[in-house]
Amino acid sequence: MPDHVHEGIIAENMDDLSNYKRDSSSIFVRFGQAPNCKMGPIFNMHYGSAVKKDLKSIRTNIIYLGNNPVERQLCRKAEDYRWNYLAYANNDHPFSEPLIIRKASAEMKKAIKEIKGTQDQQKPLSRTILKRLFRPLSHKERLQLIDFIVCCYSVIDYTFAESLFGSHDNMIQSMKYNTGSEYDIKEVFVGRNDLCYEQITNWLKRTLLFEDVHDVFALSKEDRGDLLLRIYRETNIHPKLIAKYLRLSIIQK
Repeated sequence: MPDHVHEGIIAENMDDLSNYKRDSSSIFVRFGQAPNCKMGPIFNMHYGSAVKKDLKSIRTNIIYLGNNPVERQLCRKAEDYRWNYLAYANNDHPFSEPLIIRKASAEMKKAIKEIKGTQDQQKPLSRTILKRLFRPLSHKERLQLIDFIVCCYSVIDYTFAESLFGSHDNMIQSMKYNTGSEYDIKEVFVGRNDLCYEQITNWLKRTLLFEDVHDVFALSKEDRGDLLLRIYRETNIHPKLIAKYLRLSIIQK
């Protein structure tokens, strides 16, 4: 999701889960941020978890994970949202044209080779690497490379998830007719949808001419505070949501 992460994790015990969250969060903070960021902590609270043991609760949880972007009005169907990864269950290029490597540009071939090599070494792709790889590519190639990276690095056990519903189609149909639920973890939402984050992104690109909106984090806290007020005046988006986007401490109040 734009401002938080949902995961369905298979863990033997709570220690394994805790270690996974520690390591994955550390990798995200270290490699997933724009260079020269001038901001405080990336995560504002400890992760929440809820154990699901029986098959019914596991199925309900999977439906909830898939449907979250639908509930927040980011898409009409769960499989239309790229970042819940449903569309990748039976398609390696759901959001781009087929990638034929022998016909790809030299820049694309170099990018694919580097991504494969990095993944083979079990290393993450840092934002610095990604920015360099994507810069010379066309829009079509960028979409293809995103799909390639998602498939290359995926650790999702689609077979297990689908087996709980009988088939992939049954799983998707279940998401269409049920919203799922998660009552064991308290979530606080501001507003009824998350479309505001796309509005903020478009505002930054249009008004400040940012090619990469992550460059906003190179601004000082004071400058981002001034920017929050300007965005609020021109868009009327709730200040707490703008603060989340700009990673300002107002979200802790």
